[in-house]
Amino acid sequence: MRDFSIVKVQSLFHQSNVKKQAFTMENKTEHFFNGNIDVALDEKNRFVFPAKWRKSAELSGQSFYITRGWYSSLELYPEQEWVKFHDTFTSLNQFEPDYLALEMLIREYLHDVTLDKQDRIMLLPRHVDFLKLSGKTLRLIGRGSKIMIIDPTRMDDLWSNVHKMREAPQTDSYEELMTSLLGMKKRDR
Repeated sequence: MRDFSIVKVQSLFHQSNVKKQAFTMENKTEHFFNGNIDVALDEKNRFVFPAKWRKSAELSGQSFYITRGWYSSLELYPEQEWVKFHDTFTSLNQFEPDYLALEMLIREYLHDVTLDKQDRIMLLPRHVDFLKLSGKTLRLIGRGSKIMIIDPTRMDDLWSNVHKMREAPQTDSYEELMTSLLGMKKRDR
């Protein structure tokens, strides 16, 4: 993983006078993924997209975008949701060093995929390496308009990092950049 020396983000949304479209009610999602499902990864790095989500969202033959996510996870966006995220993201001040750093981190793993005839999605070798899999099982976690893909054995690490971030989000990481750039605020306890 690359190490970037990044100046702490001062919320590029405010600097570029862009509305926080990704978090407004005007931008309702067409797909809603809820719950979590463990799926097997086959020898060609494919997994079957869960029927529960495929049927409810009419996703057969649908295009998706995969990119890196939080703490050795990937994010899977249906095409319409990726377009919304991309439009919001690219409307930021692209002359900020933090924008460039985050764009590089996102695009390094970005890949478009389509469900095949057996409703499978194939991960690239770099995706599998990034996940640091301990076996051939993936956990898909519905996050509303997108899906997190993670090794189920890394869930404790994920929770530990989420708790650390809530207490002291002072690192120059992908996670901090996403939080700062998209205007999400630390929740009061």
